[in-house]
Amino acid sequence: MKRARKPERRARYEALLECPPRPPELDYLWRLFFRLRRRKGSAGMGLSPWEWPDLMAFLSLNRIDLAPWEIGVLEDLDDAFLSARHATPEDELEQTPQLETDG
Repeated sequence: MKRARKPERRARYEALLECPPRPPELDYLWRLFFRLRRRKGSAGMGLSPWEWPDLMAFLSLNRIDLAPWEIGVLEDLDDAFLSARHATPEDELEQTPQLETDG
């Protein structure tokens, strides 16, 4: 039996999920993120973050040269992904991860 969701709770979830559209110029970073994430296994206790050897091997084998800020974006995406995987919906409402920016 499903419980009816309260309108206030639904509004909070929708506000949490609302974000500006992704710039199409950054689609390549999303594709790289998903390719990397699909190839990272589990440590037996859940998903693990990438390690430097994982990233360096992937970039080298695919002959991809990224600027430091691009690697930073990939790290931020992976951190946000892992944080969201370990959080409950209530945790997400209380503490939305903030990506670091260098101004």
